[in-house]
Amino acid sequence: GDVRALAGDSSDNIPGVPGIGPKIAASLINDFGSLNDLLARADEIKQKGRREKILNNADMARLSRKLVELEKLIPLDKIEMESPSTYLSSLDSMADLRMDGLNASRLLDFYHKMGFWDMKQRVKERMMQKGLLNERNYADSGSMGASSLTSSSTGRDLTSDTENSASKGQTSFNRLIVNKRKKLSPPKPEEFDDIPF
Repeated sequence: GDVRALAGDSSDNIPGVPGIGPKIAASLINDFGSLNDLLARADEIKQKGRREKILNNADMARLSRKLVELEKLIPLDKIEMESPSTYLSSLDSMADLRMDGLNASRLLDFYHKMGFWDMKQRVKERMMQKGLLNERNYADSGSMGASSLTSSSTGRDLTSDTENSASKGQTSFNRLIVNKRKKLSPPKPEEFDDIPF
């Protein structure tokens, strides 16, 4: 965290010390041990330019260090979730949180709705190999239907598109071409009531 605090990180809006990059920051922290020690002994920095940058921006370095540090003490009563408030009230700390077992159908439905075709296909194949999912159980979940088609090039489920285009009398080849070009609208967060967006 000390190196990042000195060098800054624009992707996380951590300002750092202007003119100090990752290599110089790493060198300084290596020489002085920590950011606090570096700031306390800044007059000992041999290079005049670096010394002035550190001395003139010590407050910025301290602020950046706070921004880099992850908050570890999160009160559970401050976590906002829609339905599981009774569940949260029975917890004493974040360590008490446990993950439920994987619901394969819901995961694959989520991947389908989000358009993660390759990921959906890979997960589906692995689950079927391990016996965690069979085609009949997943077909009953509603998203695939009993006679699902999957594009081998994209791993995308083509059942609903194929049924629509079949009613228009198109050939299978044309249906696949149409499906590859079809643009899907992104799903809405409210479609996933169990995921806190």
